[in-house]
Amino acid sequence: MKGRGVVLALLLAALAIAVQYRRFQDPHVVHDRWDLPAFDAYAYVAMAERPAVFTVAPWGYRVLTPALVHVLPGNAVRGFRDHMFGGLVLASALLYVFLRRLGHGEGPALLATAAFALSPAVAEVVRYPFLVEPLTVALQIAFLLALASGWGVPTLALVALLGALSKELSLMLVPLVFFVRLPMQGWRRAALATVGVAAPAAAATLILRLYWVPHIEGPTMNLGLSTLQLVAARLLESWRETLSGLLLAGLTPIAAVGAFTPAARPFLRRYGYLLAVTLALPLVAWINIGGPRPMAFFGPNTLRLLLFALPGLLALALFALHRVWPHHTAPPPPGPPSHWREGAAAVLVLAGLGGLLFGFDRYRRVDLRGFRDGPLVLALSRESLRTARRLANGNPVTWDPQTSRYAWGLDNPREMDRMRWFLRDGWGERPHYGVGEMTTVAPRASFLLPLLAPQPVSVTLSLRAPAEGSLALFANGRPAGHVAVGRDARETTFALPPAALFRGDNVVSFEAVPGTTILRITLRP
Repeated sequence: MKGRGVVLALLLAALAIAVQYRRFQDPHVVHDRWDLPAFDAYAYVAMAERPAVFTVAPWGYRVLTPALVHVLPGNAVRGFRDHMFGGLVLASALLYVFLRRLGHGEGPALLATAAFALSPAVAEVVRYPFLVEPLTVALQIAFLLALASGWGVPTLALVALLGALSKELSLMLVPLVFFVRLPMQGWRRAALATVGVAAPAAAATLILRLYWVPHIEGPTMNLGLSTLQLVAARLLESWRETLSGLLLAGLTPIAAVGAFTPAARPFLRRYGYLLAVTLALPLVAWINIGGPRPMAFFGPNTLRLLLFALPGLLALALFALHRVWPHHTAPPPPGPPSHWREGAAAVLVLAGLGGLLFGFDRYRRVDLRGFRDGPLVLALSRESLRTARRLANGNPVTWDPQTSRYAWGLDNPREMDRMRWFLRDGWGERPHYGVGEMTTVAPRASFLLPLLAPQPVSVTLSLRAPAEGSLALFANGRPAGHVAVGRDARETTFALPPAALFRGDNVVSFEAVPGTTILRITLRP
């Protein structure tokens, strides 16, 4: 009978997700590897093309889904759509099993499965499939199921480890181990189990941040009064849409009613923390983005992030349903963990951590935070490695305004390789979309020098200045020479020593009179 319910849950979920997908299909809108709907899509597609190389924080730390998409058949765009469908169907089936494990009846659990798959939160994920949410929510529910089933610390640690590689939320769920095990094991054993489950996930998080890309800082946003005022203003602008999302088409009020029923009390004691975290997440997730300016989004973004609150809310809603349709029975105590399963999980945890240490490419990506520009992230991720390979193969690279010119929204997205992705600070607002001369607007300007390994490189600048003066060149902040400049165009070459360079996006900067025009940049190995 249990197998029949799982099959029905899978069929219900597949049908519901297909209906949701059909709702948002538009034959006039076609996305490909160059033209994508929003920033997240550009970042995740860049990751899926080269999962081992970092892109941009914090999206770049969510490596599991892009790595999965990378190995799926077809290109990354198709891979994300397949991942969306498969991940949400799997999450729905796991939700059914979890609700049954809590003691809910087969019919109500199937009803909740359909409600999950047809919910407005899932609809947001279906509408915008270029996300890590489908696999993340499946892992979240798998973690809840493993907890409710009494599985051992190694299995829980494996699921938590995978969750940490999928999205930061998973680390926040680990304290559930303590609350679920506390009534059965006491606080000491429950605390030890929580530490054991958390350790591999925490280790993976540290590997991602301190080993893979140690030069990328964590969230750097100033959480002062001005930031909070701006966030509050944006919340007020979209409060109706945000409030509507929080209601989840009436599910949240029904869950609130279920929370006051006697049958829900054991569930709340164990899983109340889950509800608190997942309901608060949509309102504070913007803190994790970091950068100098707050990127606070509410409304549809709030609704999408409420996806992670659905398992807890649906469980409570079934307790409310139990008052009019009695179905809930006390779940049986979990059996002893399987030694084979726990042993295999322990081996996989160790293998996973070892794979992180040896599987990442520590190419030092320039920090791309500051403002959300998806085409820049995608173009830079592709072209910097392509440039680095050309230099490693002994070929020169030349950038000049005639060939390096791309205007987003006007030029064909397939020509984004012509973007001035290599320009960094000192060139004005969004210099990568420039189509005119490359002219500085500050006393110090910089551009990138991508390298696969430290090697001798010469930089030739063809330039003219608005007045007589000098130009001093720096490689990653270290002086590399200076030369006199003037109104007449001239060409000068600087030799960069390998000791000043590294594997990654090196920053070459120069100090000169603002208004200096670079007519051409040539890199020679």
